[in-house]
Amino acid sequence: SLQVDSLEQILPDAVNENRADILNSLAAYYLQNDIPRSRKYSQEALNISEKKNYRKGIANSYTNLGHCLEYEGKYQDALSYYRKVLELINEKNDLSGKQTALLDIANIYKSMGDYFWAKKYYDDALKIAKGIGDDKSLGTLWNQIGNFHLDHGDYLTATECFIKAVDYCEKAGFNRGKAYAAGNLGIISYTQKNNNKAKEYFLLCLEMLRTLKDLQGITSILNNLGGVCLQMKDFENALKYFNEALELSQKTKSVKIEAATCHNIGKVYFEYEKKLPEALKYLERSLQIKQKTGDQRSSVFTLVALAAVQQQLGNFDKSLAYLDQADSISVKLELKPMLPSIYKQYGETFSAMENYKKAYQYEQKNSEIQDSLSGEENMKNIAEMQVKFETAKKEKEIELLNKDKEAQGAITAEESRKQRIIIWS
Repeated sequence: SLQVDSLEQILPDAVNENRADILNSLAAYYLQNDIPRSRKYSQEALNISEKKNYRKGIANSYTNLGHCLEYEGKYQDALSYYRKVLELINEKNDLSGKQTALLDIANIYKSMGDYFWAKKYYDDALKIAKGIGDDKSLGTLWNQIGNFHLDHGDYLTATECFIKAVDYCEKAGFNRGKAYAAGNLGIISYTQKNNNKAKEYFLLCLEMLRTLKDLQGITSILNNLGGVCLQMKDFENALKYFNEALELSQKTKSVKIEAATCHNIGKVYFEYEKKLPEALKYLERSLQIKQKTGDQRSSVFTLVALAAVQQQLGNFDKSLAYLDQADSISVKLELKPMLPSIYKQYGETFSAMENYKKAYQYEQKNSEIQDSLSGEENMKNIAEMQVKFETAKKEKEIELLNKDKEAQGAITAEESRKQRIIIWS
């Protein structure tokens, strides 16, 4: 953007606190497309700020460094920085900064699968944001809280949250937040097997994120578009979206997204091309990254996929071992939406072993959990809510797509707070 270019031009002559502020602003911007550069600028800003005892500069540097580490899947290190930010902010009673720090901490706990603490920090952040009437922060928070409910299979509450996110982001003129909320509504449609609606939401989100040049968000949405194509048995386009996402994730050095993309490519090789060695290579790479980063929720998907591949290879003990891990994590973290795929694969593995009694038991468990997750009344309520939302927003659709002024000035630290889109992998 023009603002980034102008800051880069004045950076060489900037000194002391002013230089630290410019470096932190640039670091926040580059989080979206160049993590190594973001880290370099953040570290230099921190060095200057510590030398000058510049508290604001220190806090912003900690935040940016935490975001870099989070994108790389180093959750404990990121959490350490966010806690330091919270300590600094508490010293000066900065409510706006405090709710942002609380949100960052909540997101880390969610990524690590610690939902008790994630909910606590989300609730604390939401209380502050409501108190100060910060529409932009409320839009961010409702996106994250919606993702929290989505993880737990409460699709109706998640839909309500995402619609609130759109409303608040629209009030604040926060286009990135609106784009991510649209992407999250696409996830709801995806989970309900409403593929055409999901694709519509994802394409809308992708167009807005391309305008904003948000490479991290683009990579996530490409994965989700691939997932929809996979669900629609459009394997050629699925692989096209996944390969583009993999290239971008490696370019931006986002290992979390790389892990999700490797999973998805492995799934295409397994389900469509029946190339089991290639599928294993990508799935094992995905699981390695997820386990290294402590991403337990996402690892469940890959464990189930690996179980399916091992079943096809006739390695039934390995298949069951992967499923036991997936089941244990899902029960421990109360990840109800994960259970149907686990029970279904248990049934298929036991059937391949000719243990039909066990296979039938898991088919029954799968049917029961599916009924509880996607009851007709719940699906009807979600559909009605989305229709009301789309009707109310129809007149503003052009504005939603074309309003790209934010791309010119999207460079403050607040703009780079991550409005996560779930990558369904």
